[in-house]
Amino acid sequence: MEPQQKMLRGWDHFRALGSPRLLCAPMVDGSELPFRMMVRGYGVQCAYSPMINAGVYVRAAEKIKQELFSTTQADRPLVVQIAGHDPELMLACARELQTHCDAIDINFGCPQHIARRGKYGAFLMDDWELVGRLVRTLAEGLDVPLWCKIRVFPEIEKTIQYAKIFESSGCSVLAVHGRTREQNGQNSGAASMEHIRAVREALSIPVLANGNVQTLADAEQVLQETGAAGVLSAWALLDNPCVFQPAVYGGTHPNRLHLAREYLDWADKFPVRIHIVRTHMFKLLRSRLDCHMDMNQELAKCKDVGEMRVFLDRLEKRCEGIDDLDSIPYFIRRQKKMDEKEAAETSVQKEELKEPVLAS
Repeated sequence: MEPQQKMLRGWDHFRALGSPRLLCAPMVDGSELPFRMMVRGYGVQCAYSPMINAGVYVRAAEKIKQELFSTTQADRPLVVQIAGHDPELMLACARELQTHCDAIDINFGCPQHIARRGKYGAFLMDDWELVGRLVRTLAEGLDVPLWCKIRVFPEIEKTIQYAKIFESSGCSVLAVHGRTREQNGQNSGAASMEHIRAVREALSIPVLANGNVQTLADAEQVLQETGAAGVLSAWALLDNPCVFQPAVYGGTHPNRLHLAREYLDWADKFPVRIHIVRTHMFKLLRSRLDCHMDMNQELAKCKDVGEMRVFLDRLEKRCEGIDDLDSIPYFIRRQKKMDEKEAAETSVQKEELKEPVLAS
């Protein structure tokens, strides 16, 4: 990277990337090269790589490194996310990756148990001194700008104080997931737009919003409510890679079978581990597999892209004559089922609490 490019930080850097408003969030086994290339065709303006464990990457053989991360010239703008807690090890990893991307991102947001064991992600929120050292070490030692992705504290003021550490330590762009470390899994609840807006108002660098984005309308609402420079989507894109595009193919999104075939085309061109391909097939085809449960095992046994193409042909024949199954995203259908189950359980509990009628 040229010296003058290295000096592009904050808003100058963000504008040089085209001021991307719609971004594909980092997803383990989800935002790999074939998927990134696919969603770029449906409105994504910037994409993150899956999280890369810095220690694992630095110590890995070259073949493993290529499996952990791959890219191509058209895969831009690209932000490569890494995770860890050792500043020098993180810098070594980032230096290996920086020539293949527009920015390096440090994961300060992962709430999973594996992050607790490895002391990274959201479990660095308890050590602000280490957070500052990590950000400063990479911001000063890299030739590309540094991004960071965080979660919030329950208290807005504490979240603002935390966010200011990133800005003062050299972070160029801060992505804020509006949920706490404890809000994860199926019961995560809504993300706080108030927290994100408060951080955006307190900082002078670009702030990106993460959370509550399931449709293009949601993305526009989040941008309006928070004033963020851009918005990230993860699970919604996995279910429907066209989330950020209002209408294609004559006014509608292509159905999931079409999208599954398109993804396989990208996976043919840019091979990745087969379990990653299989994960995307299950996500894209969930609405149909829910109607043909016996075919779940058949998909699970597919060993390569060719077998998955044959499987898609069989599934399409099974679905002939059935009304469109894609109008309601999977995660919304799942939430509806959970709500119906909860309502039924509540009704039973109310019946049980009624006073028994005594015989006269």
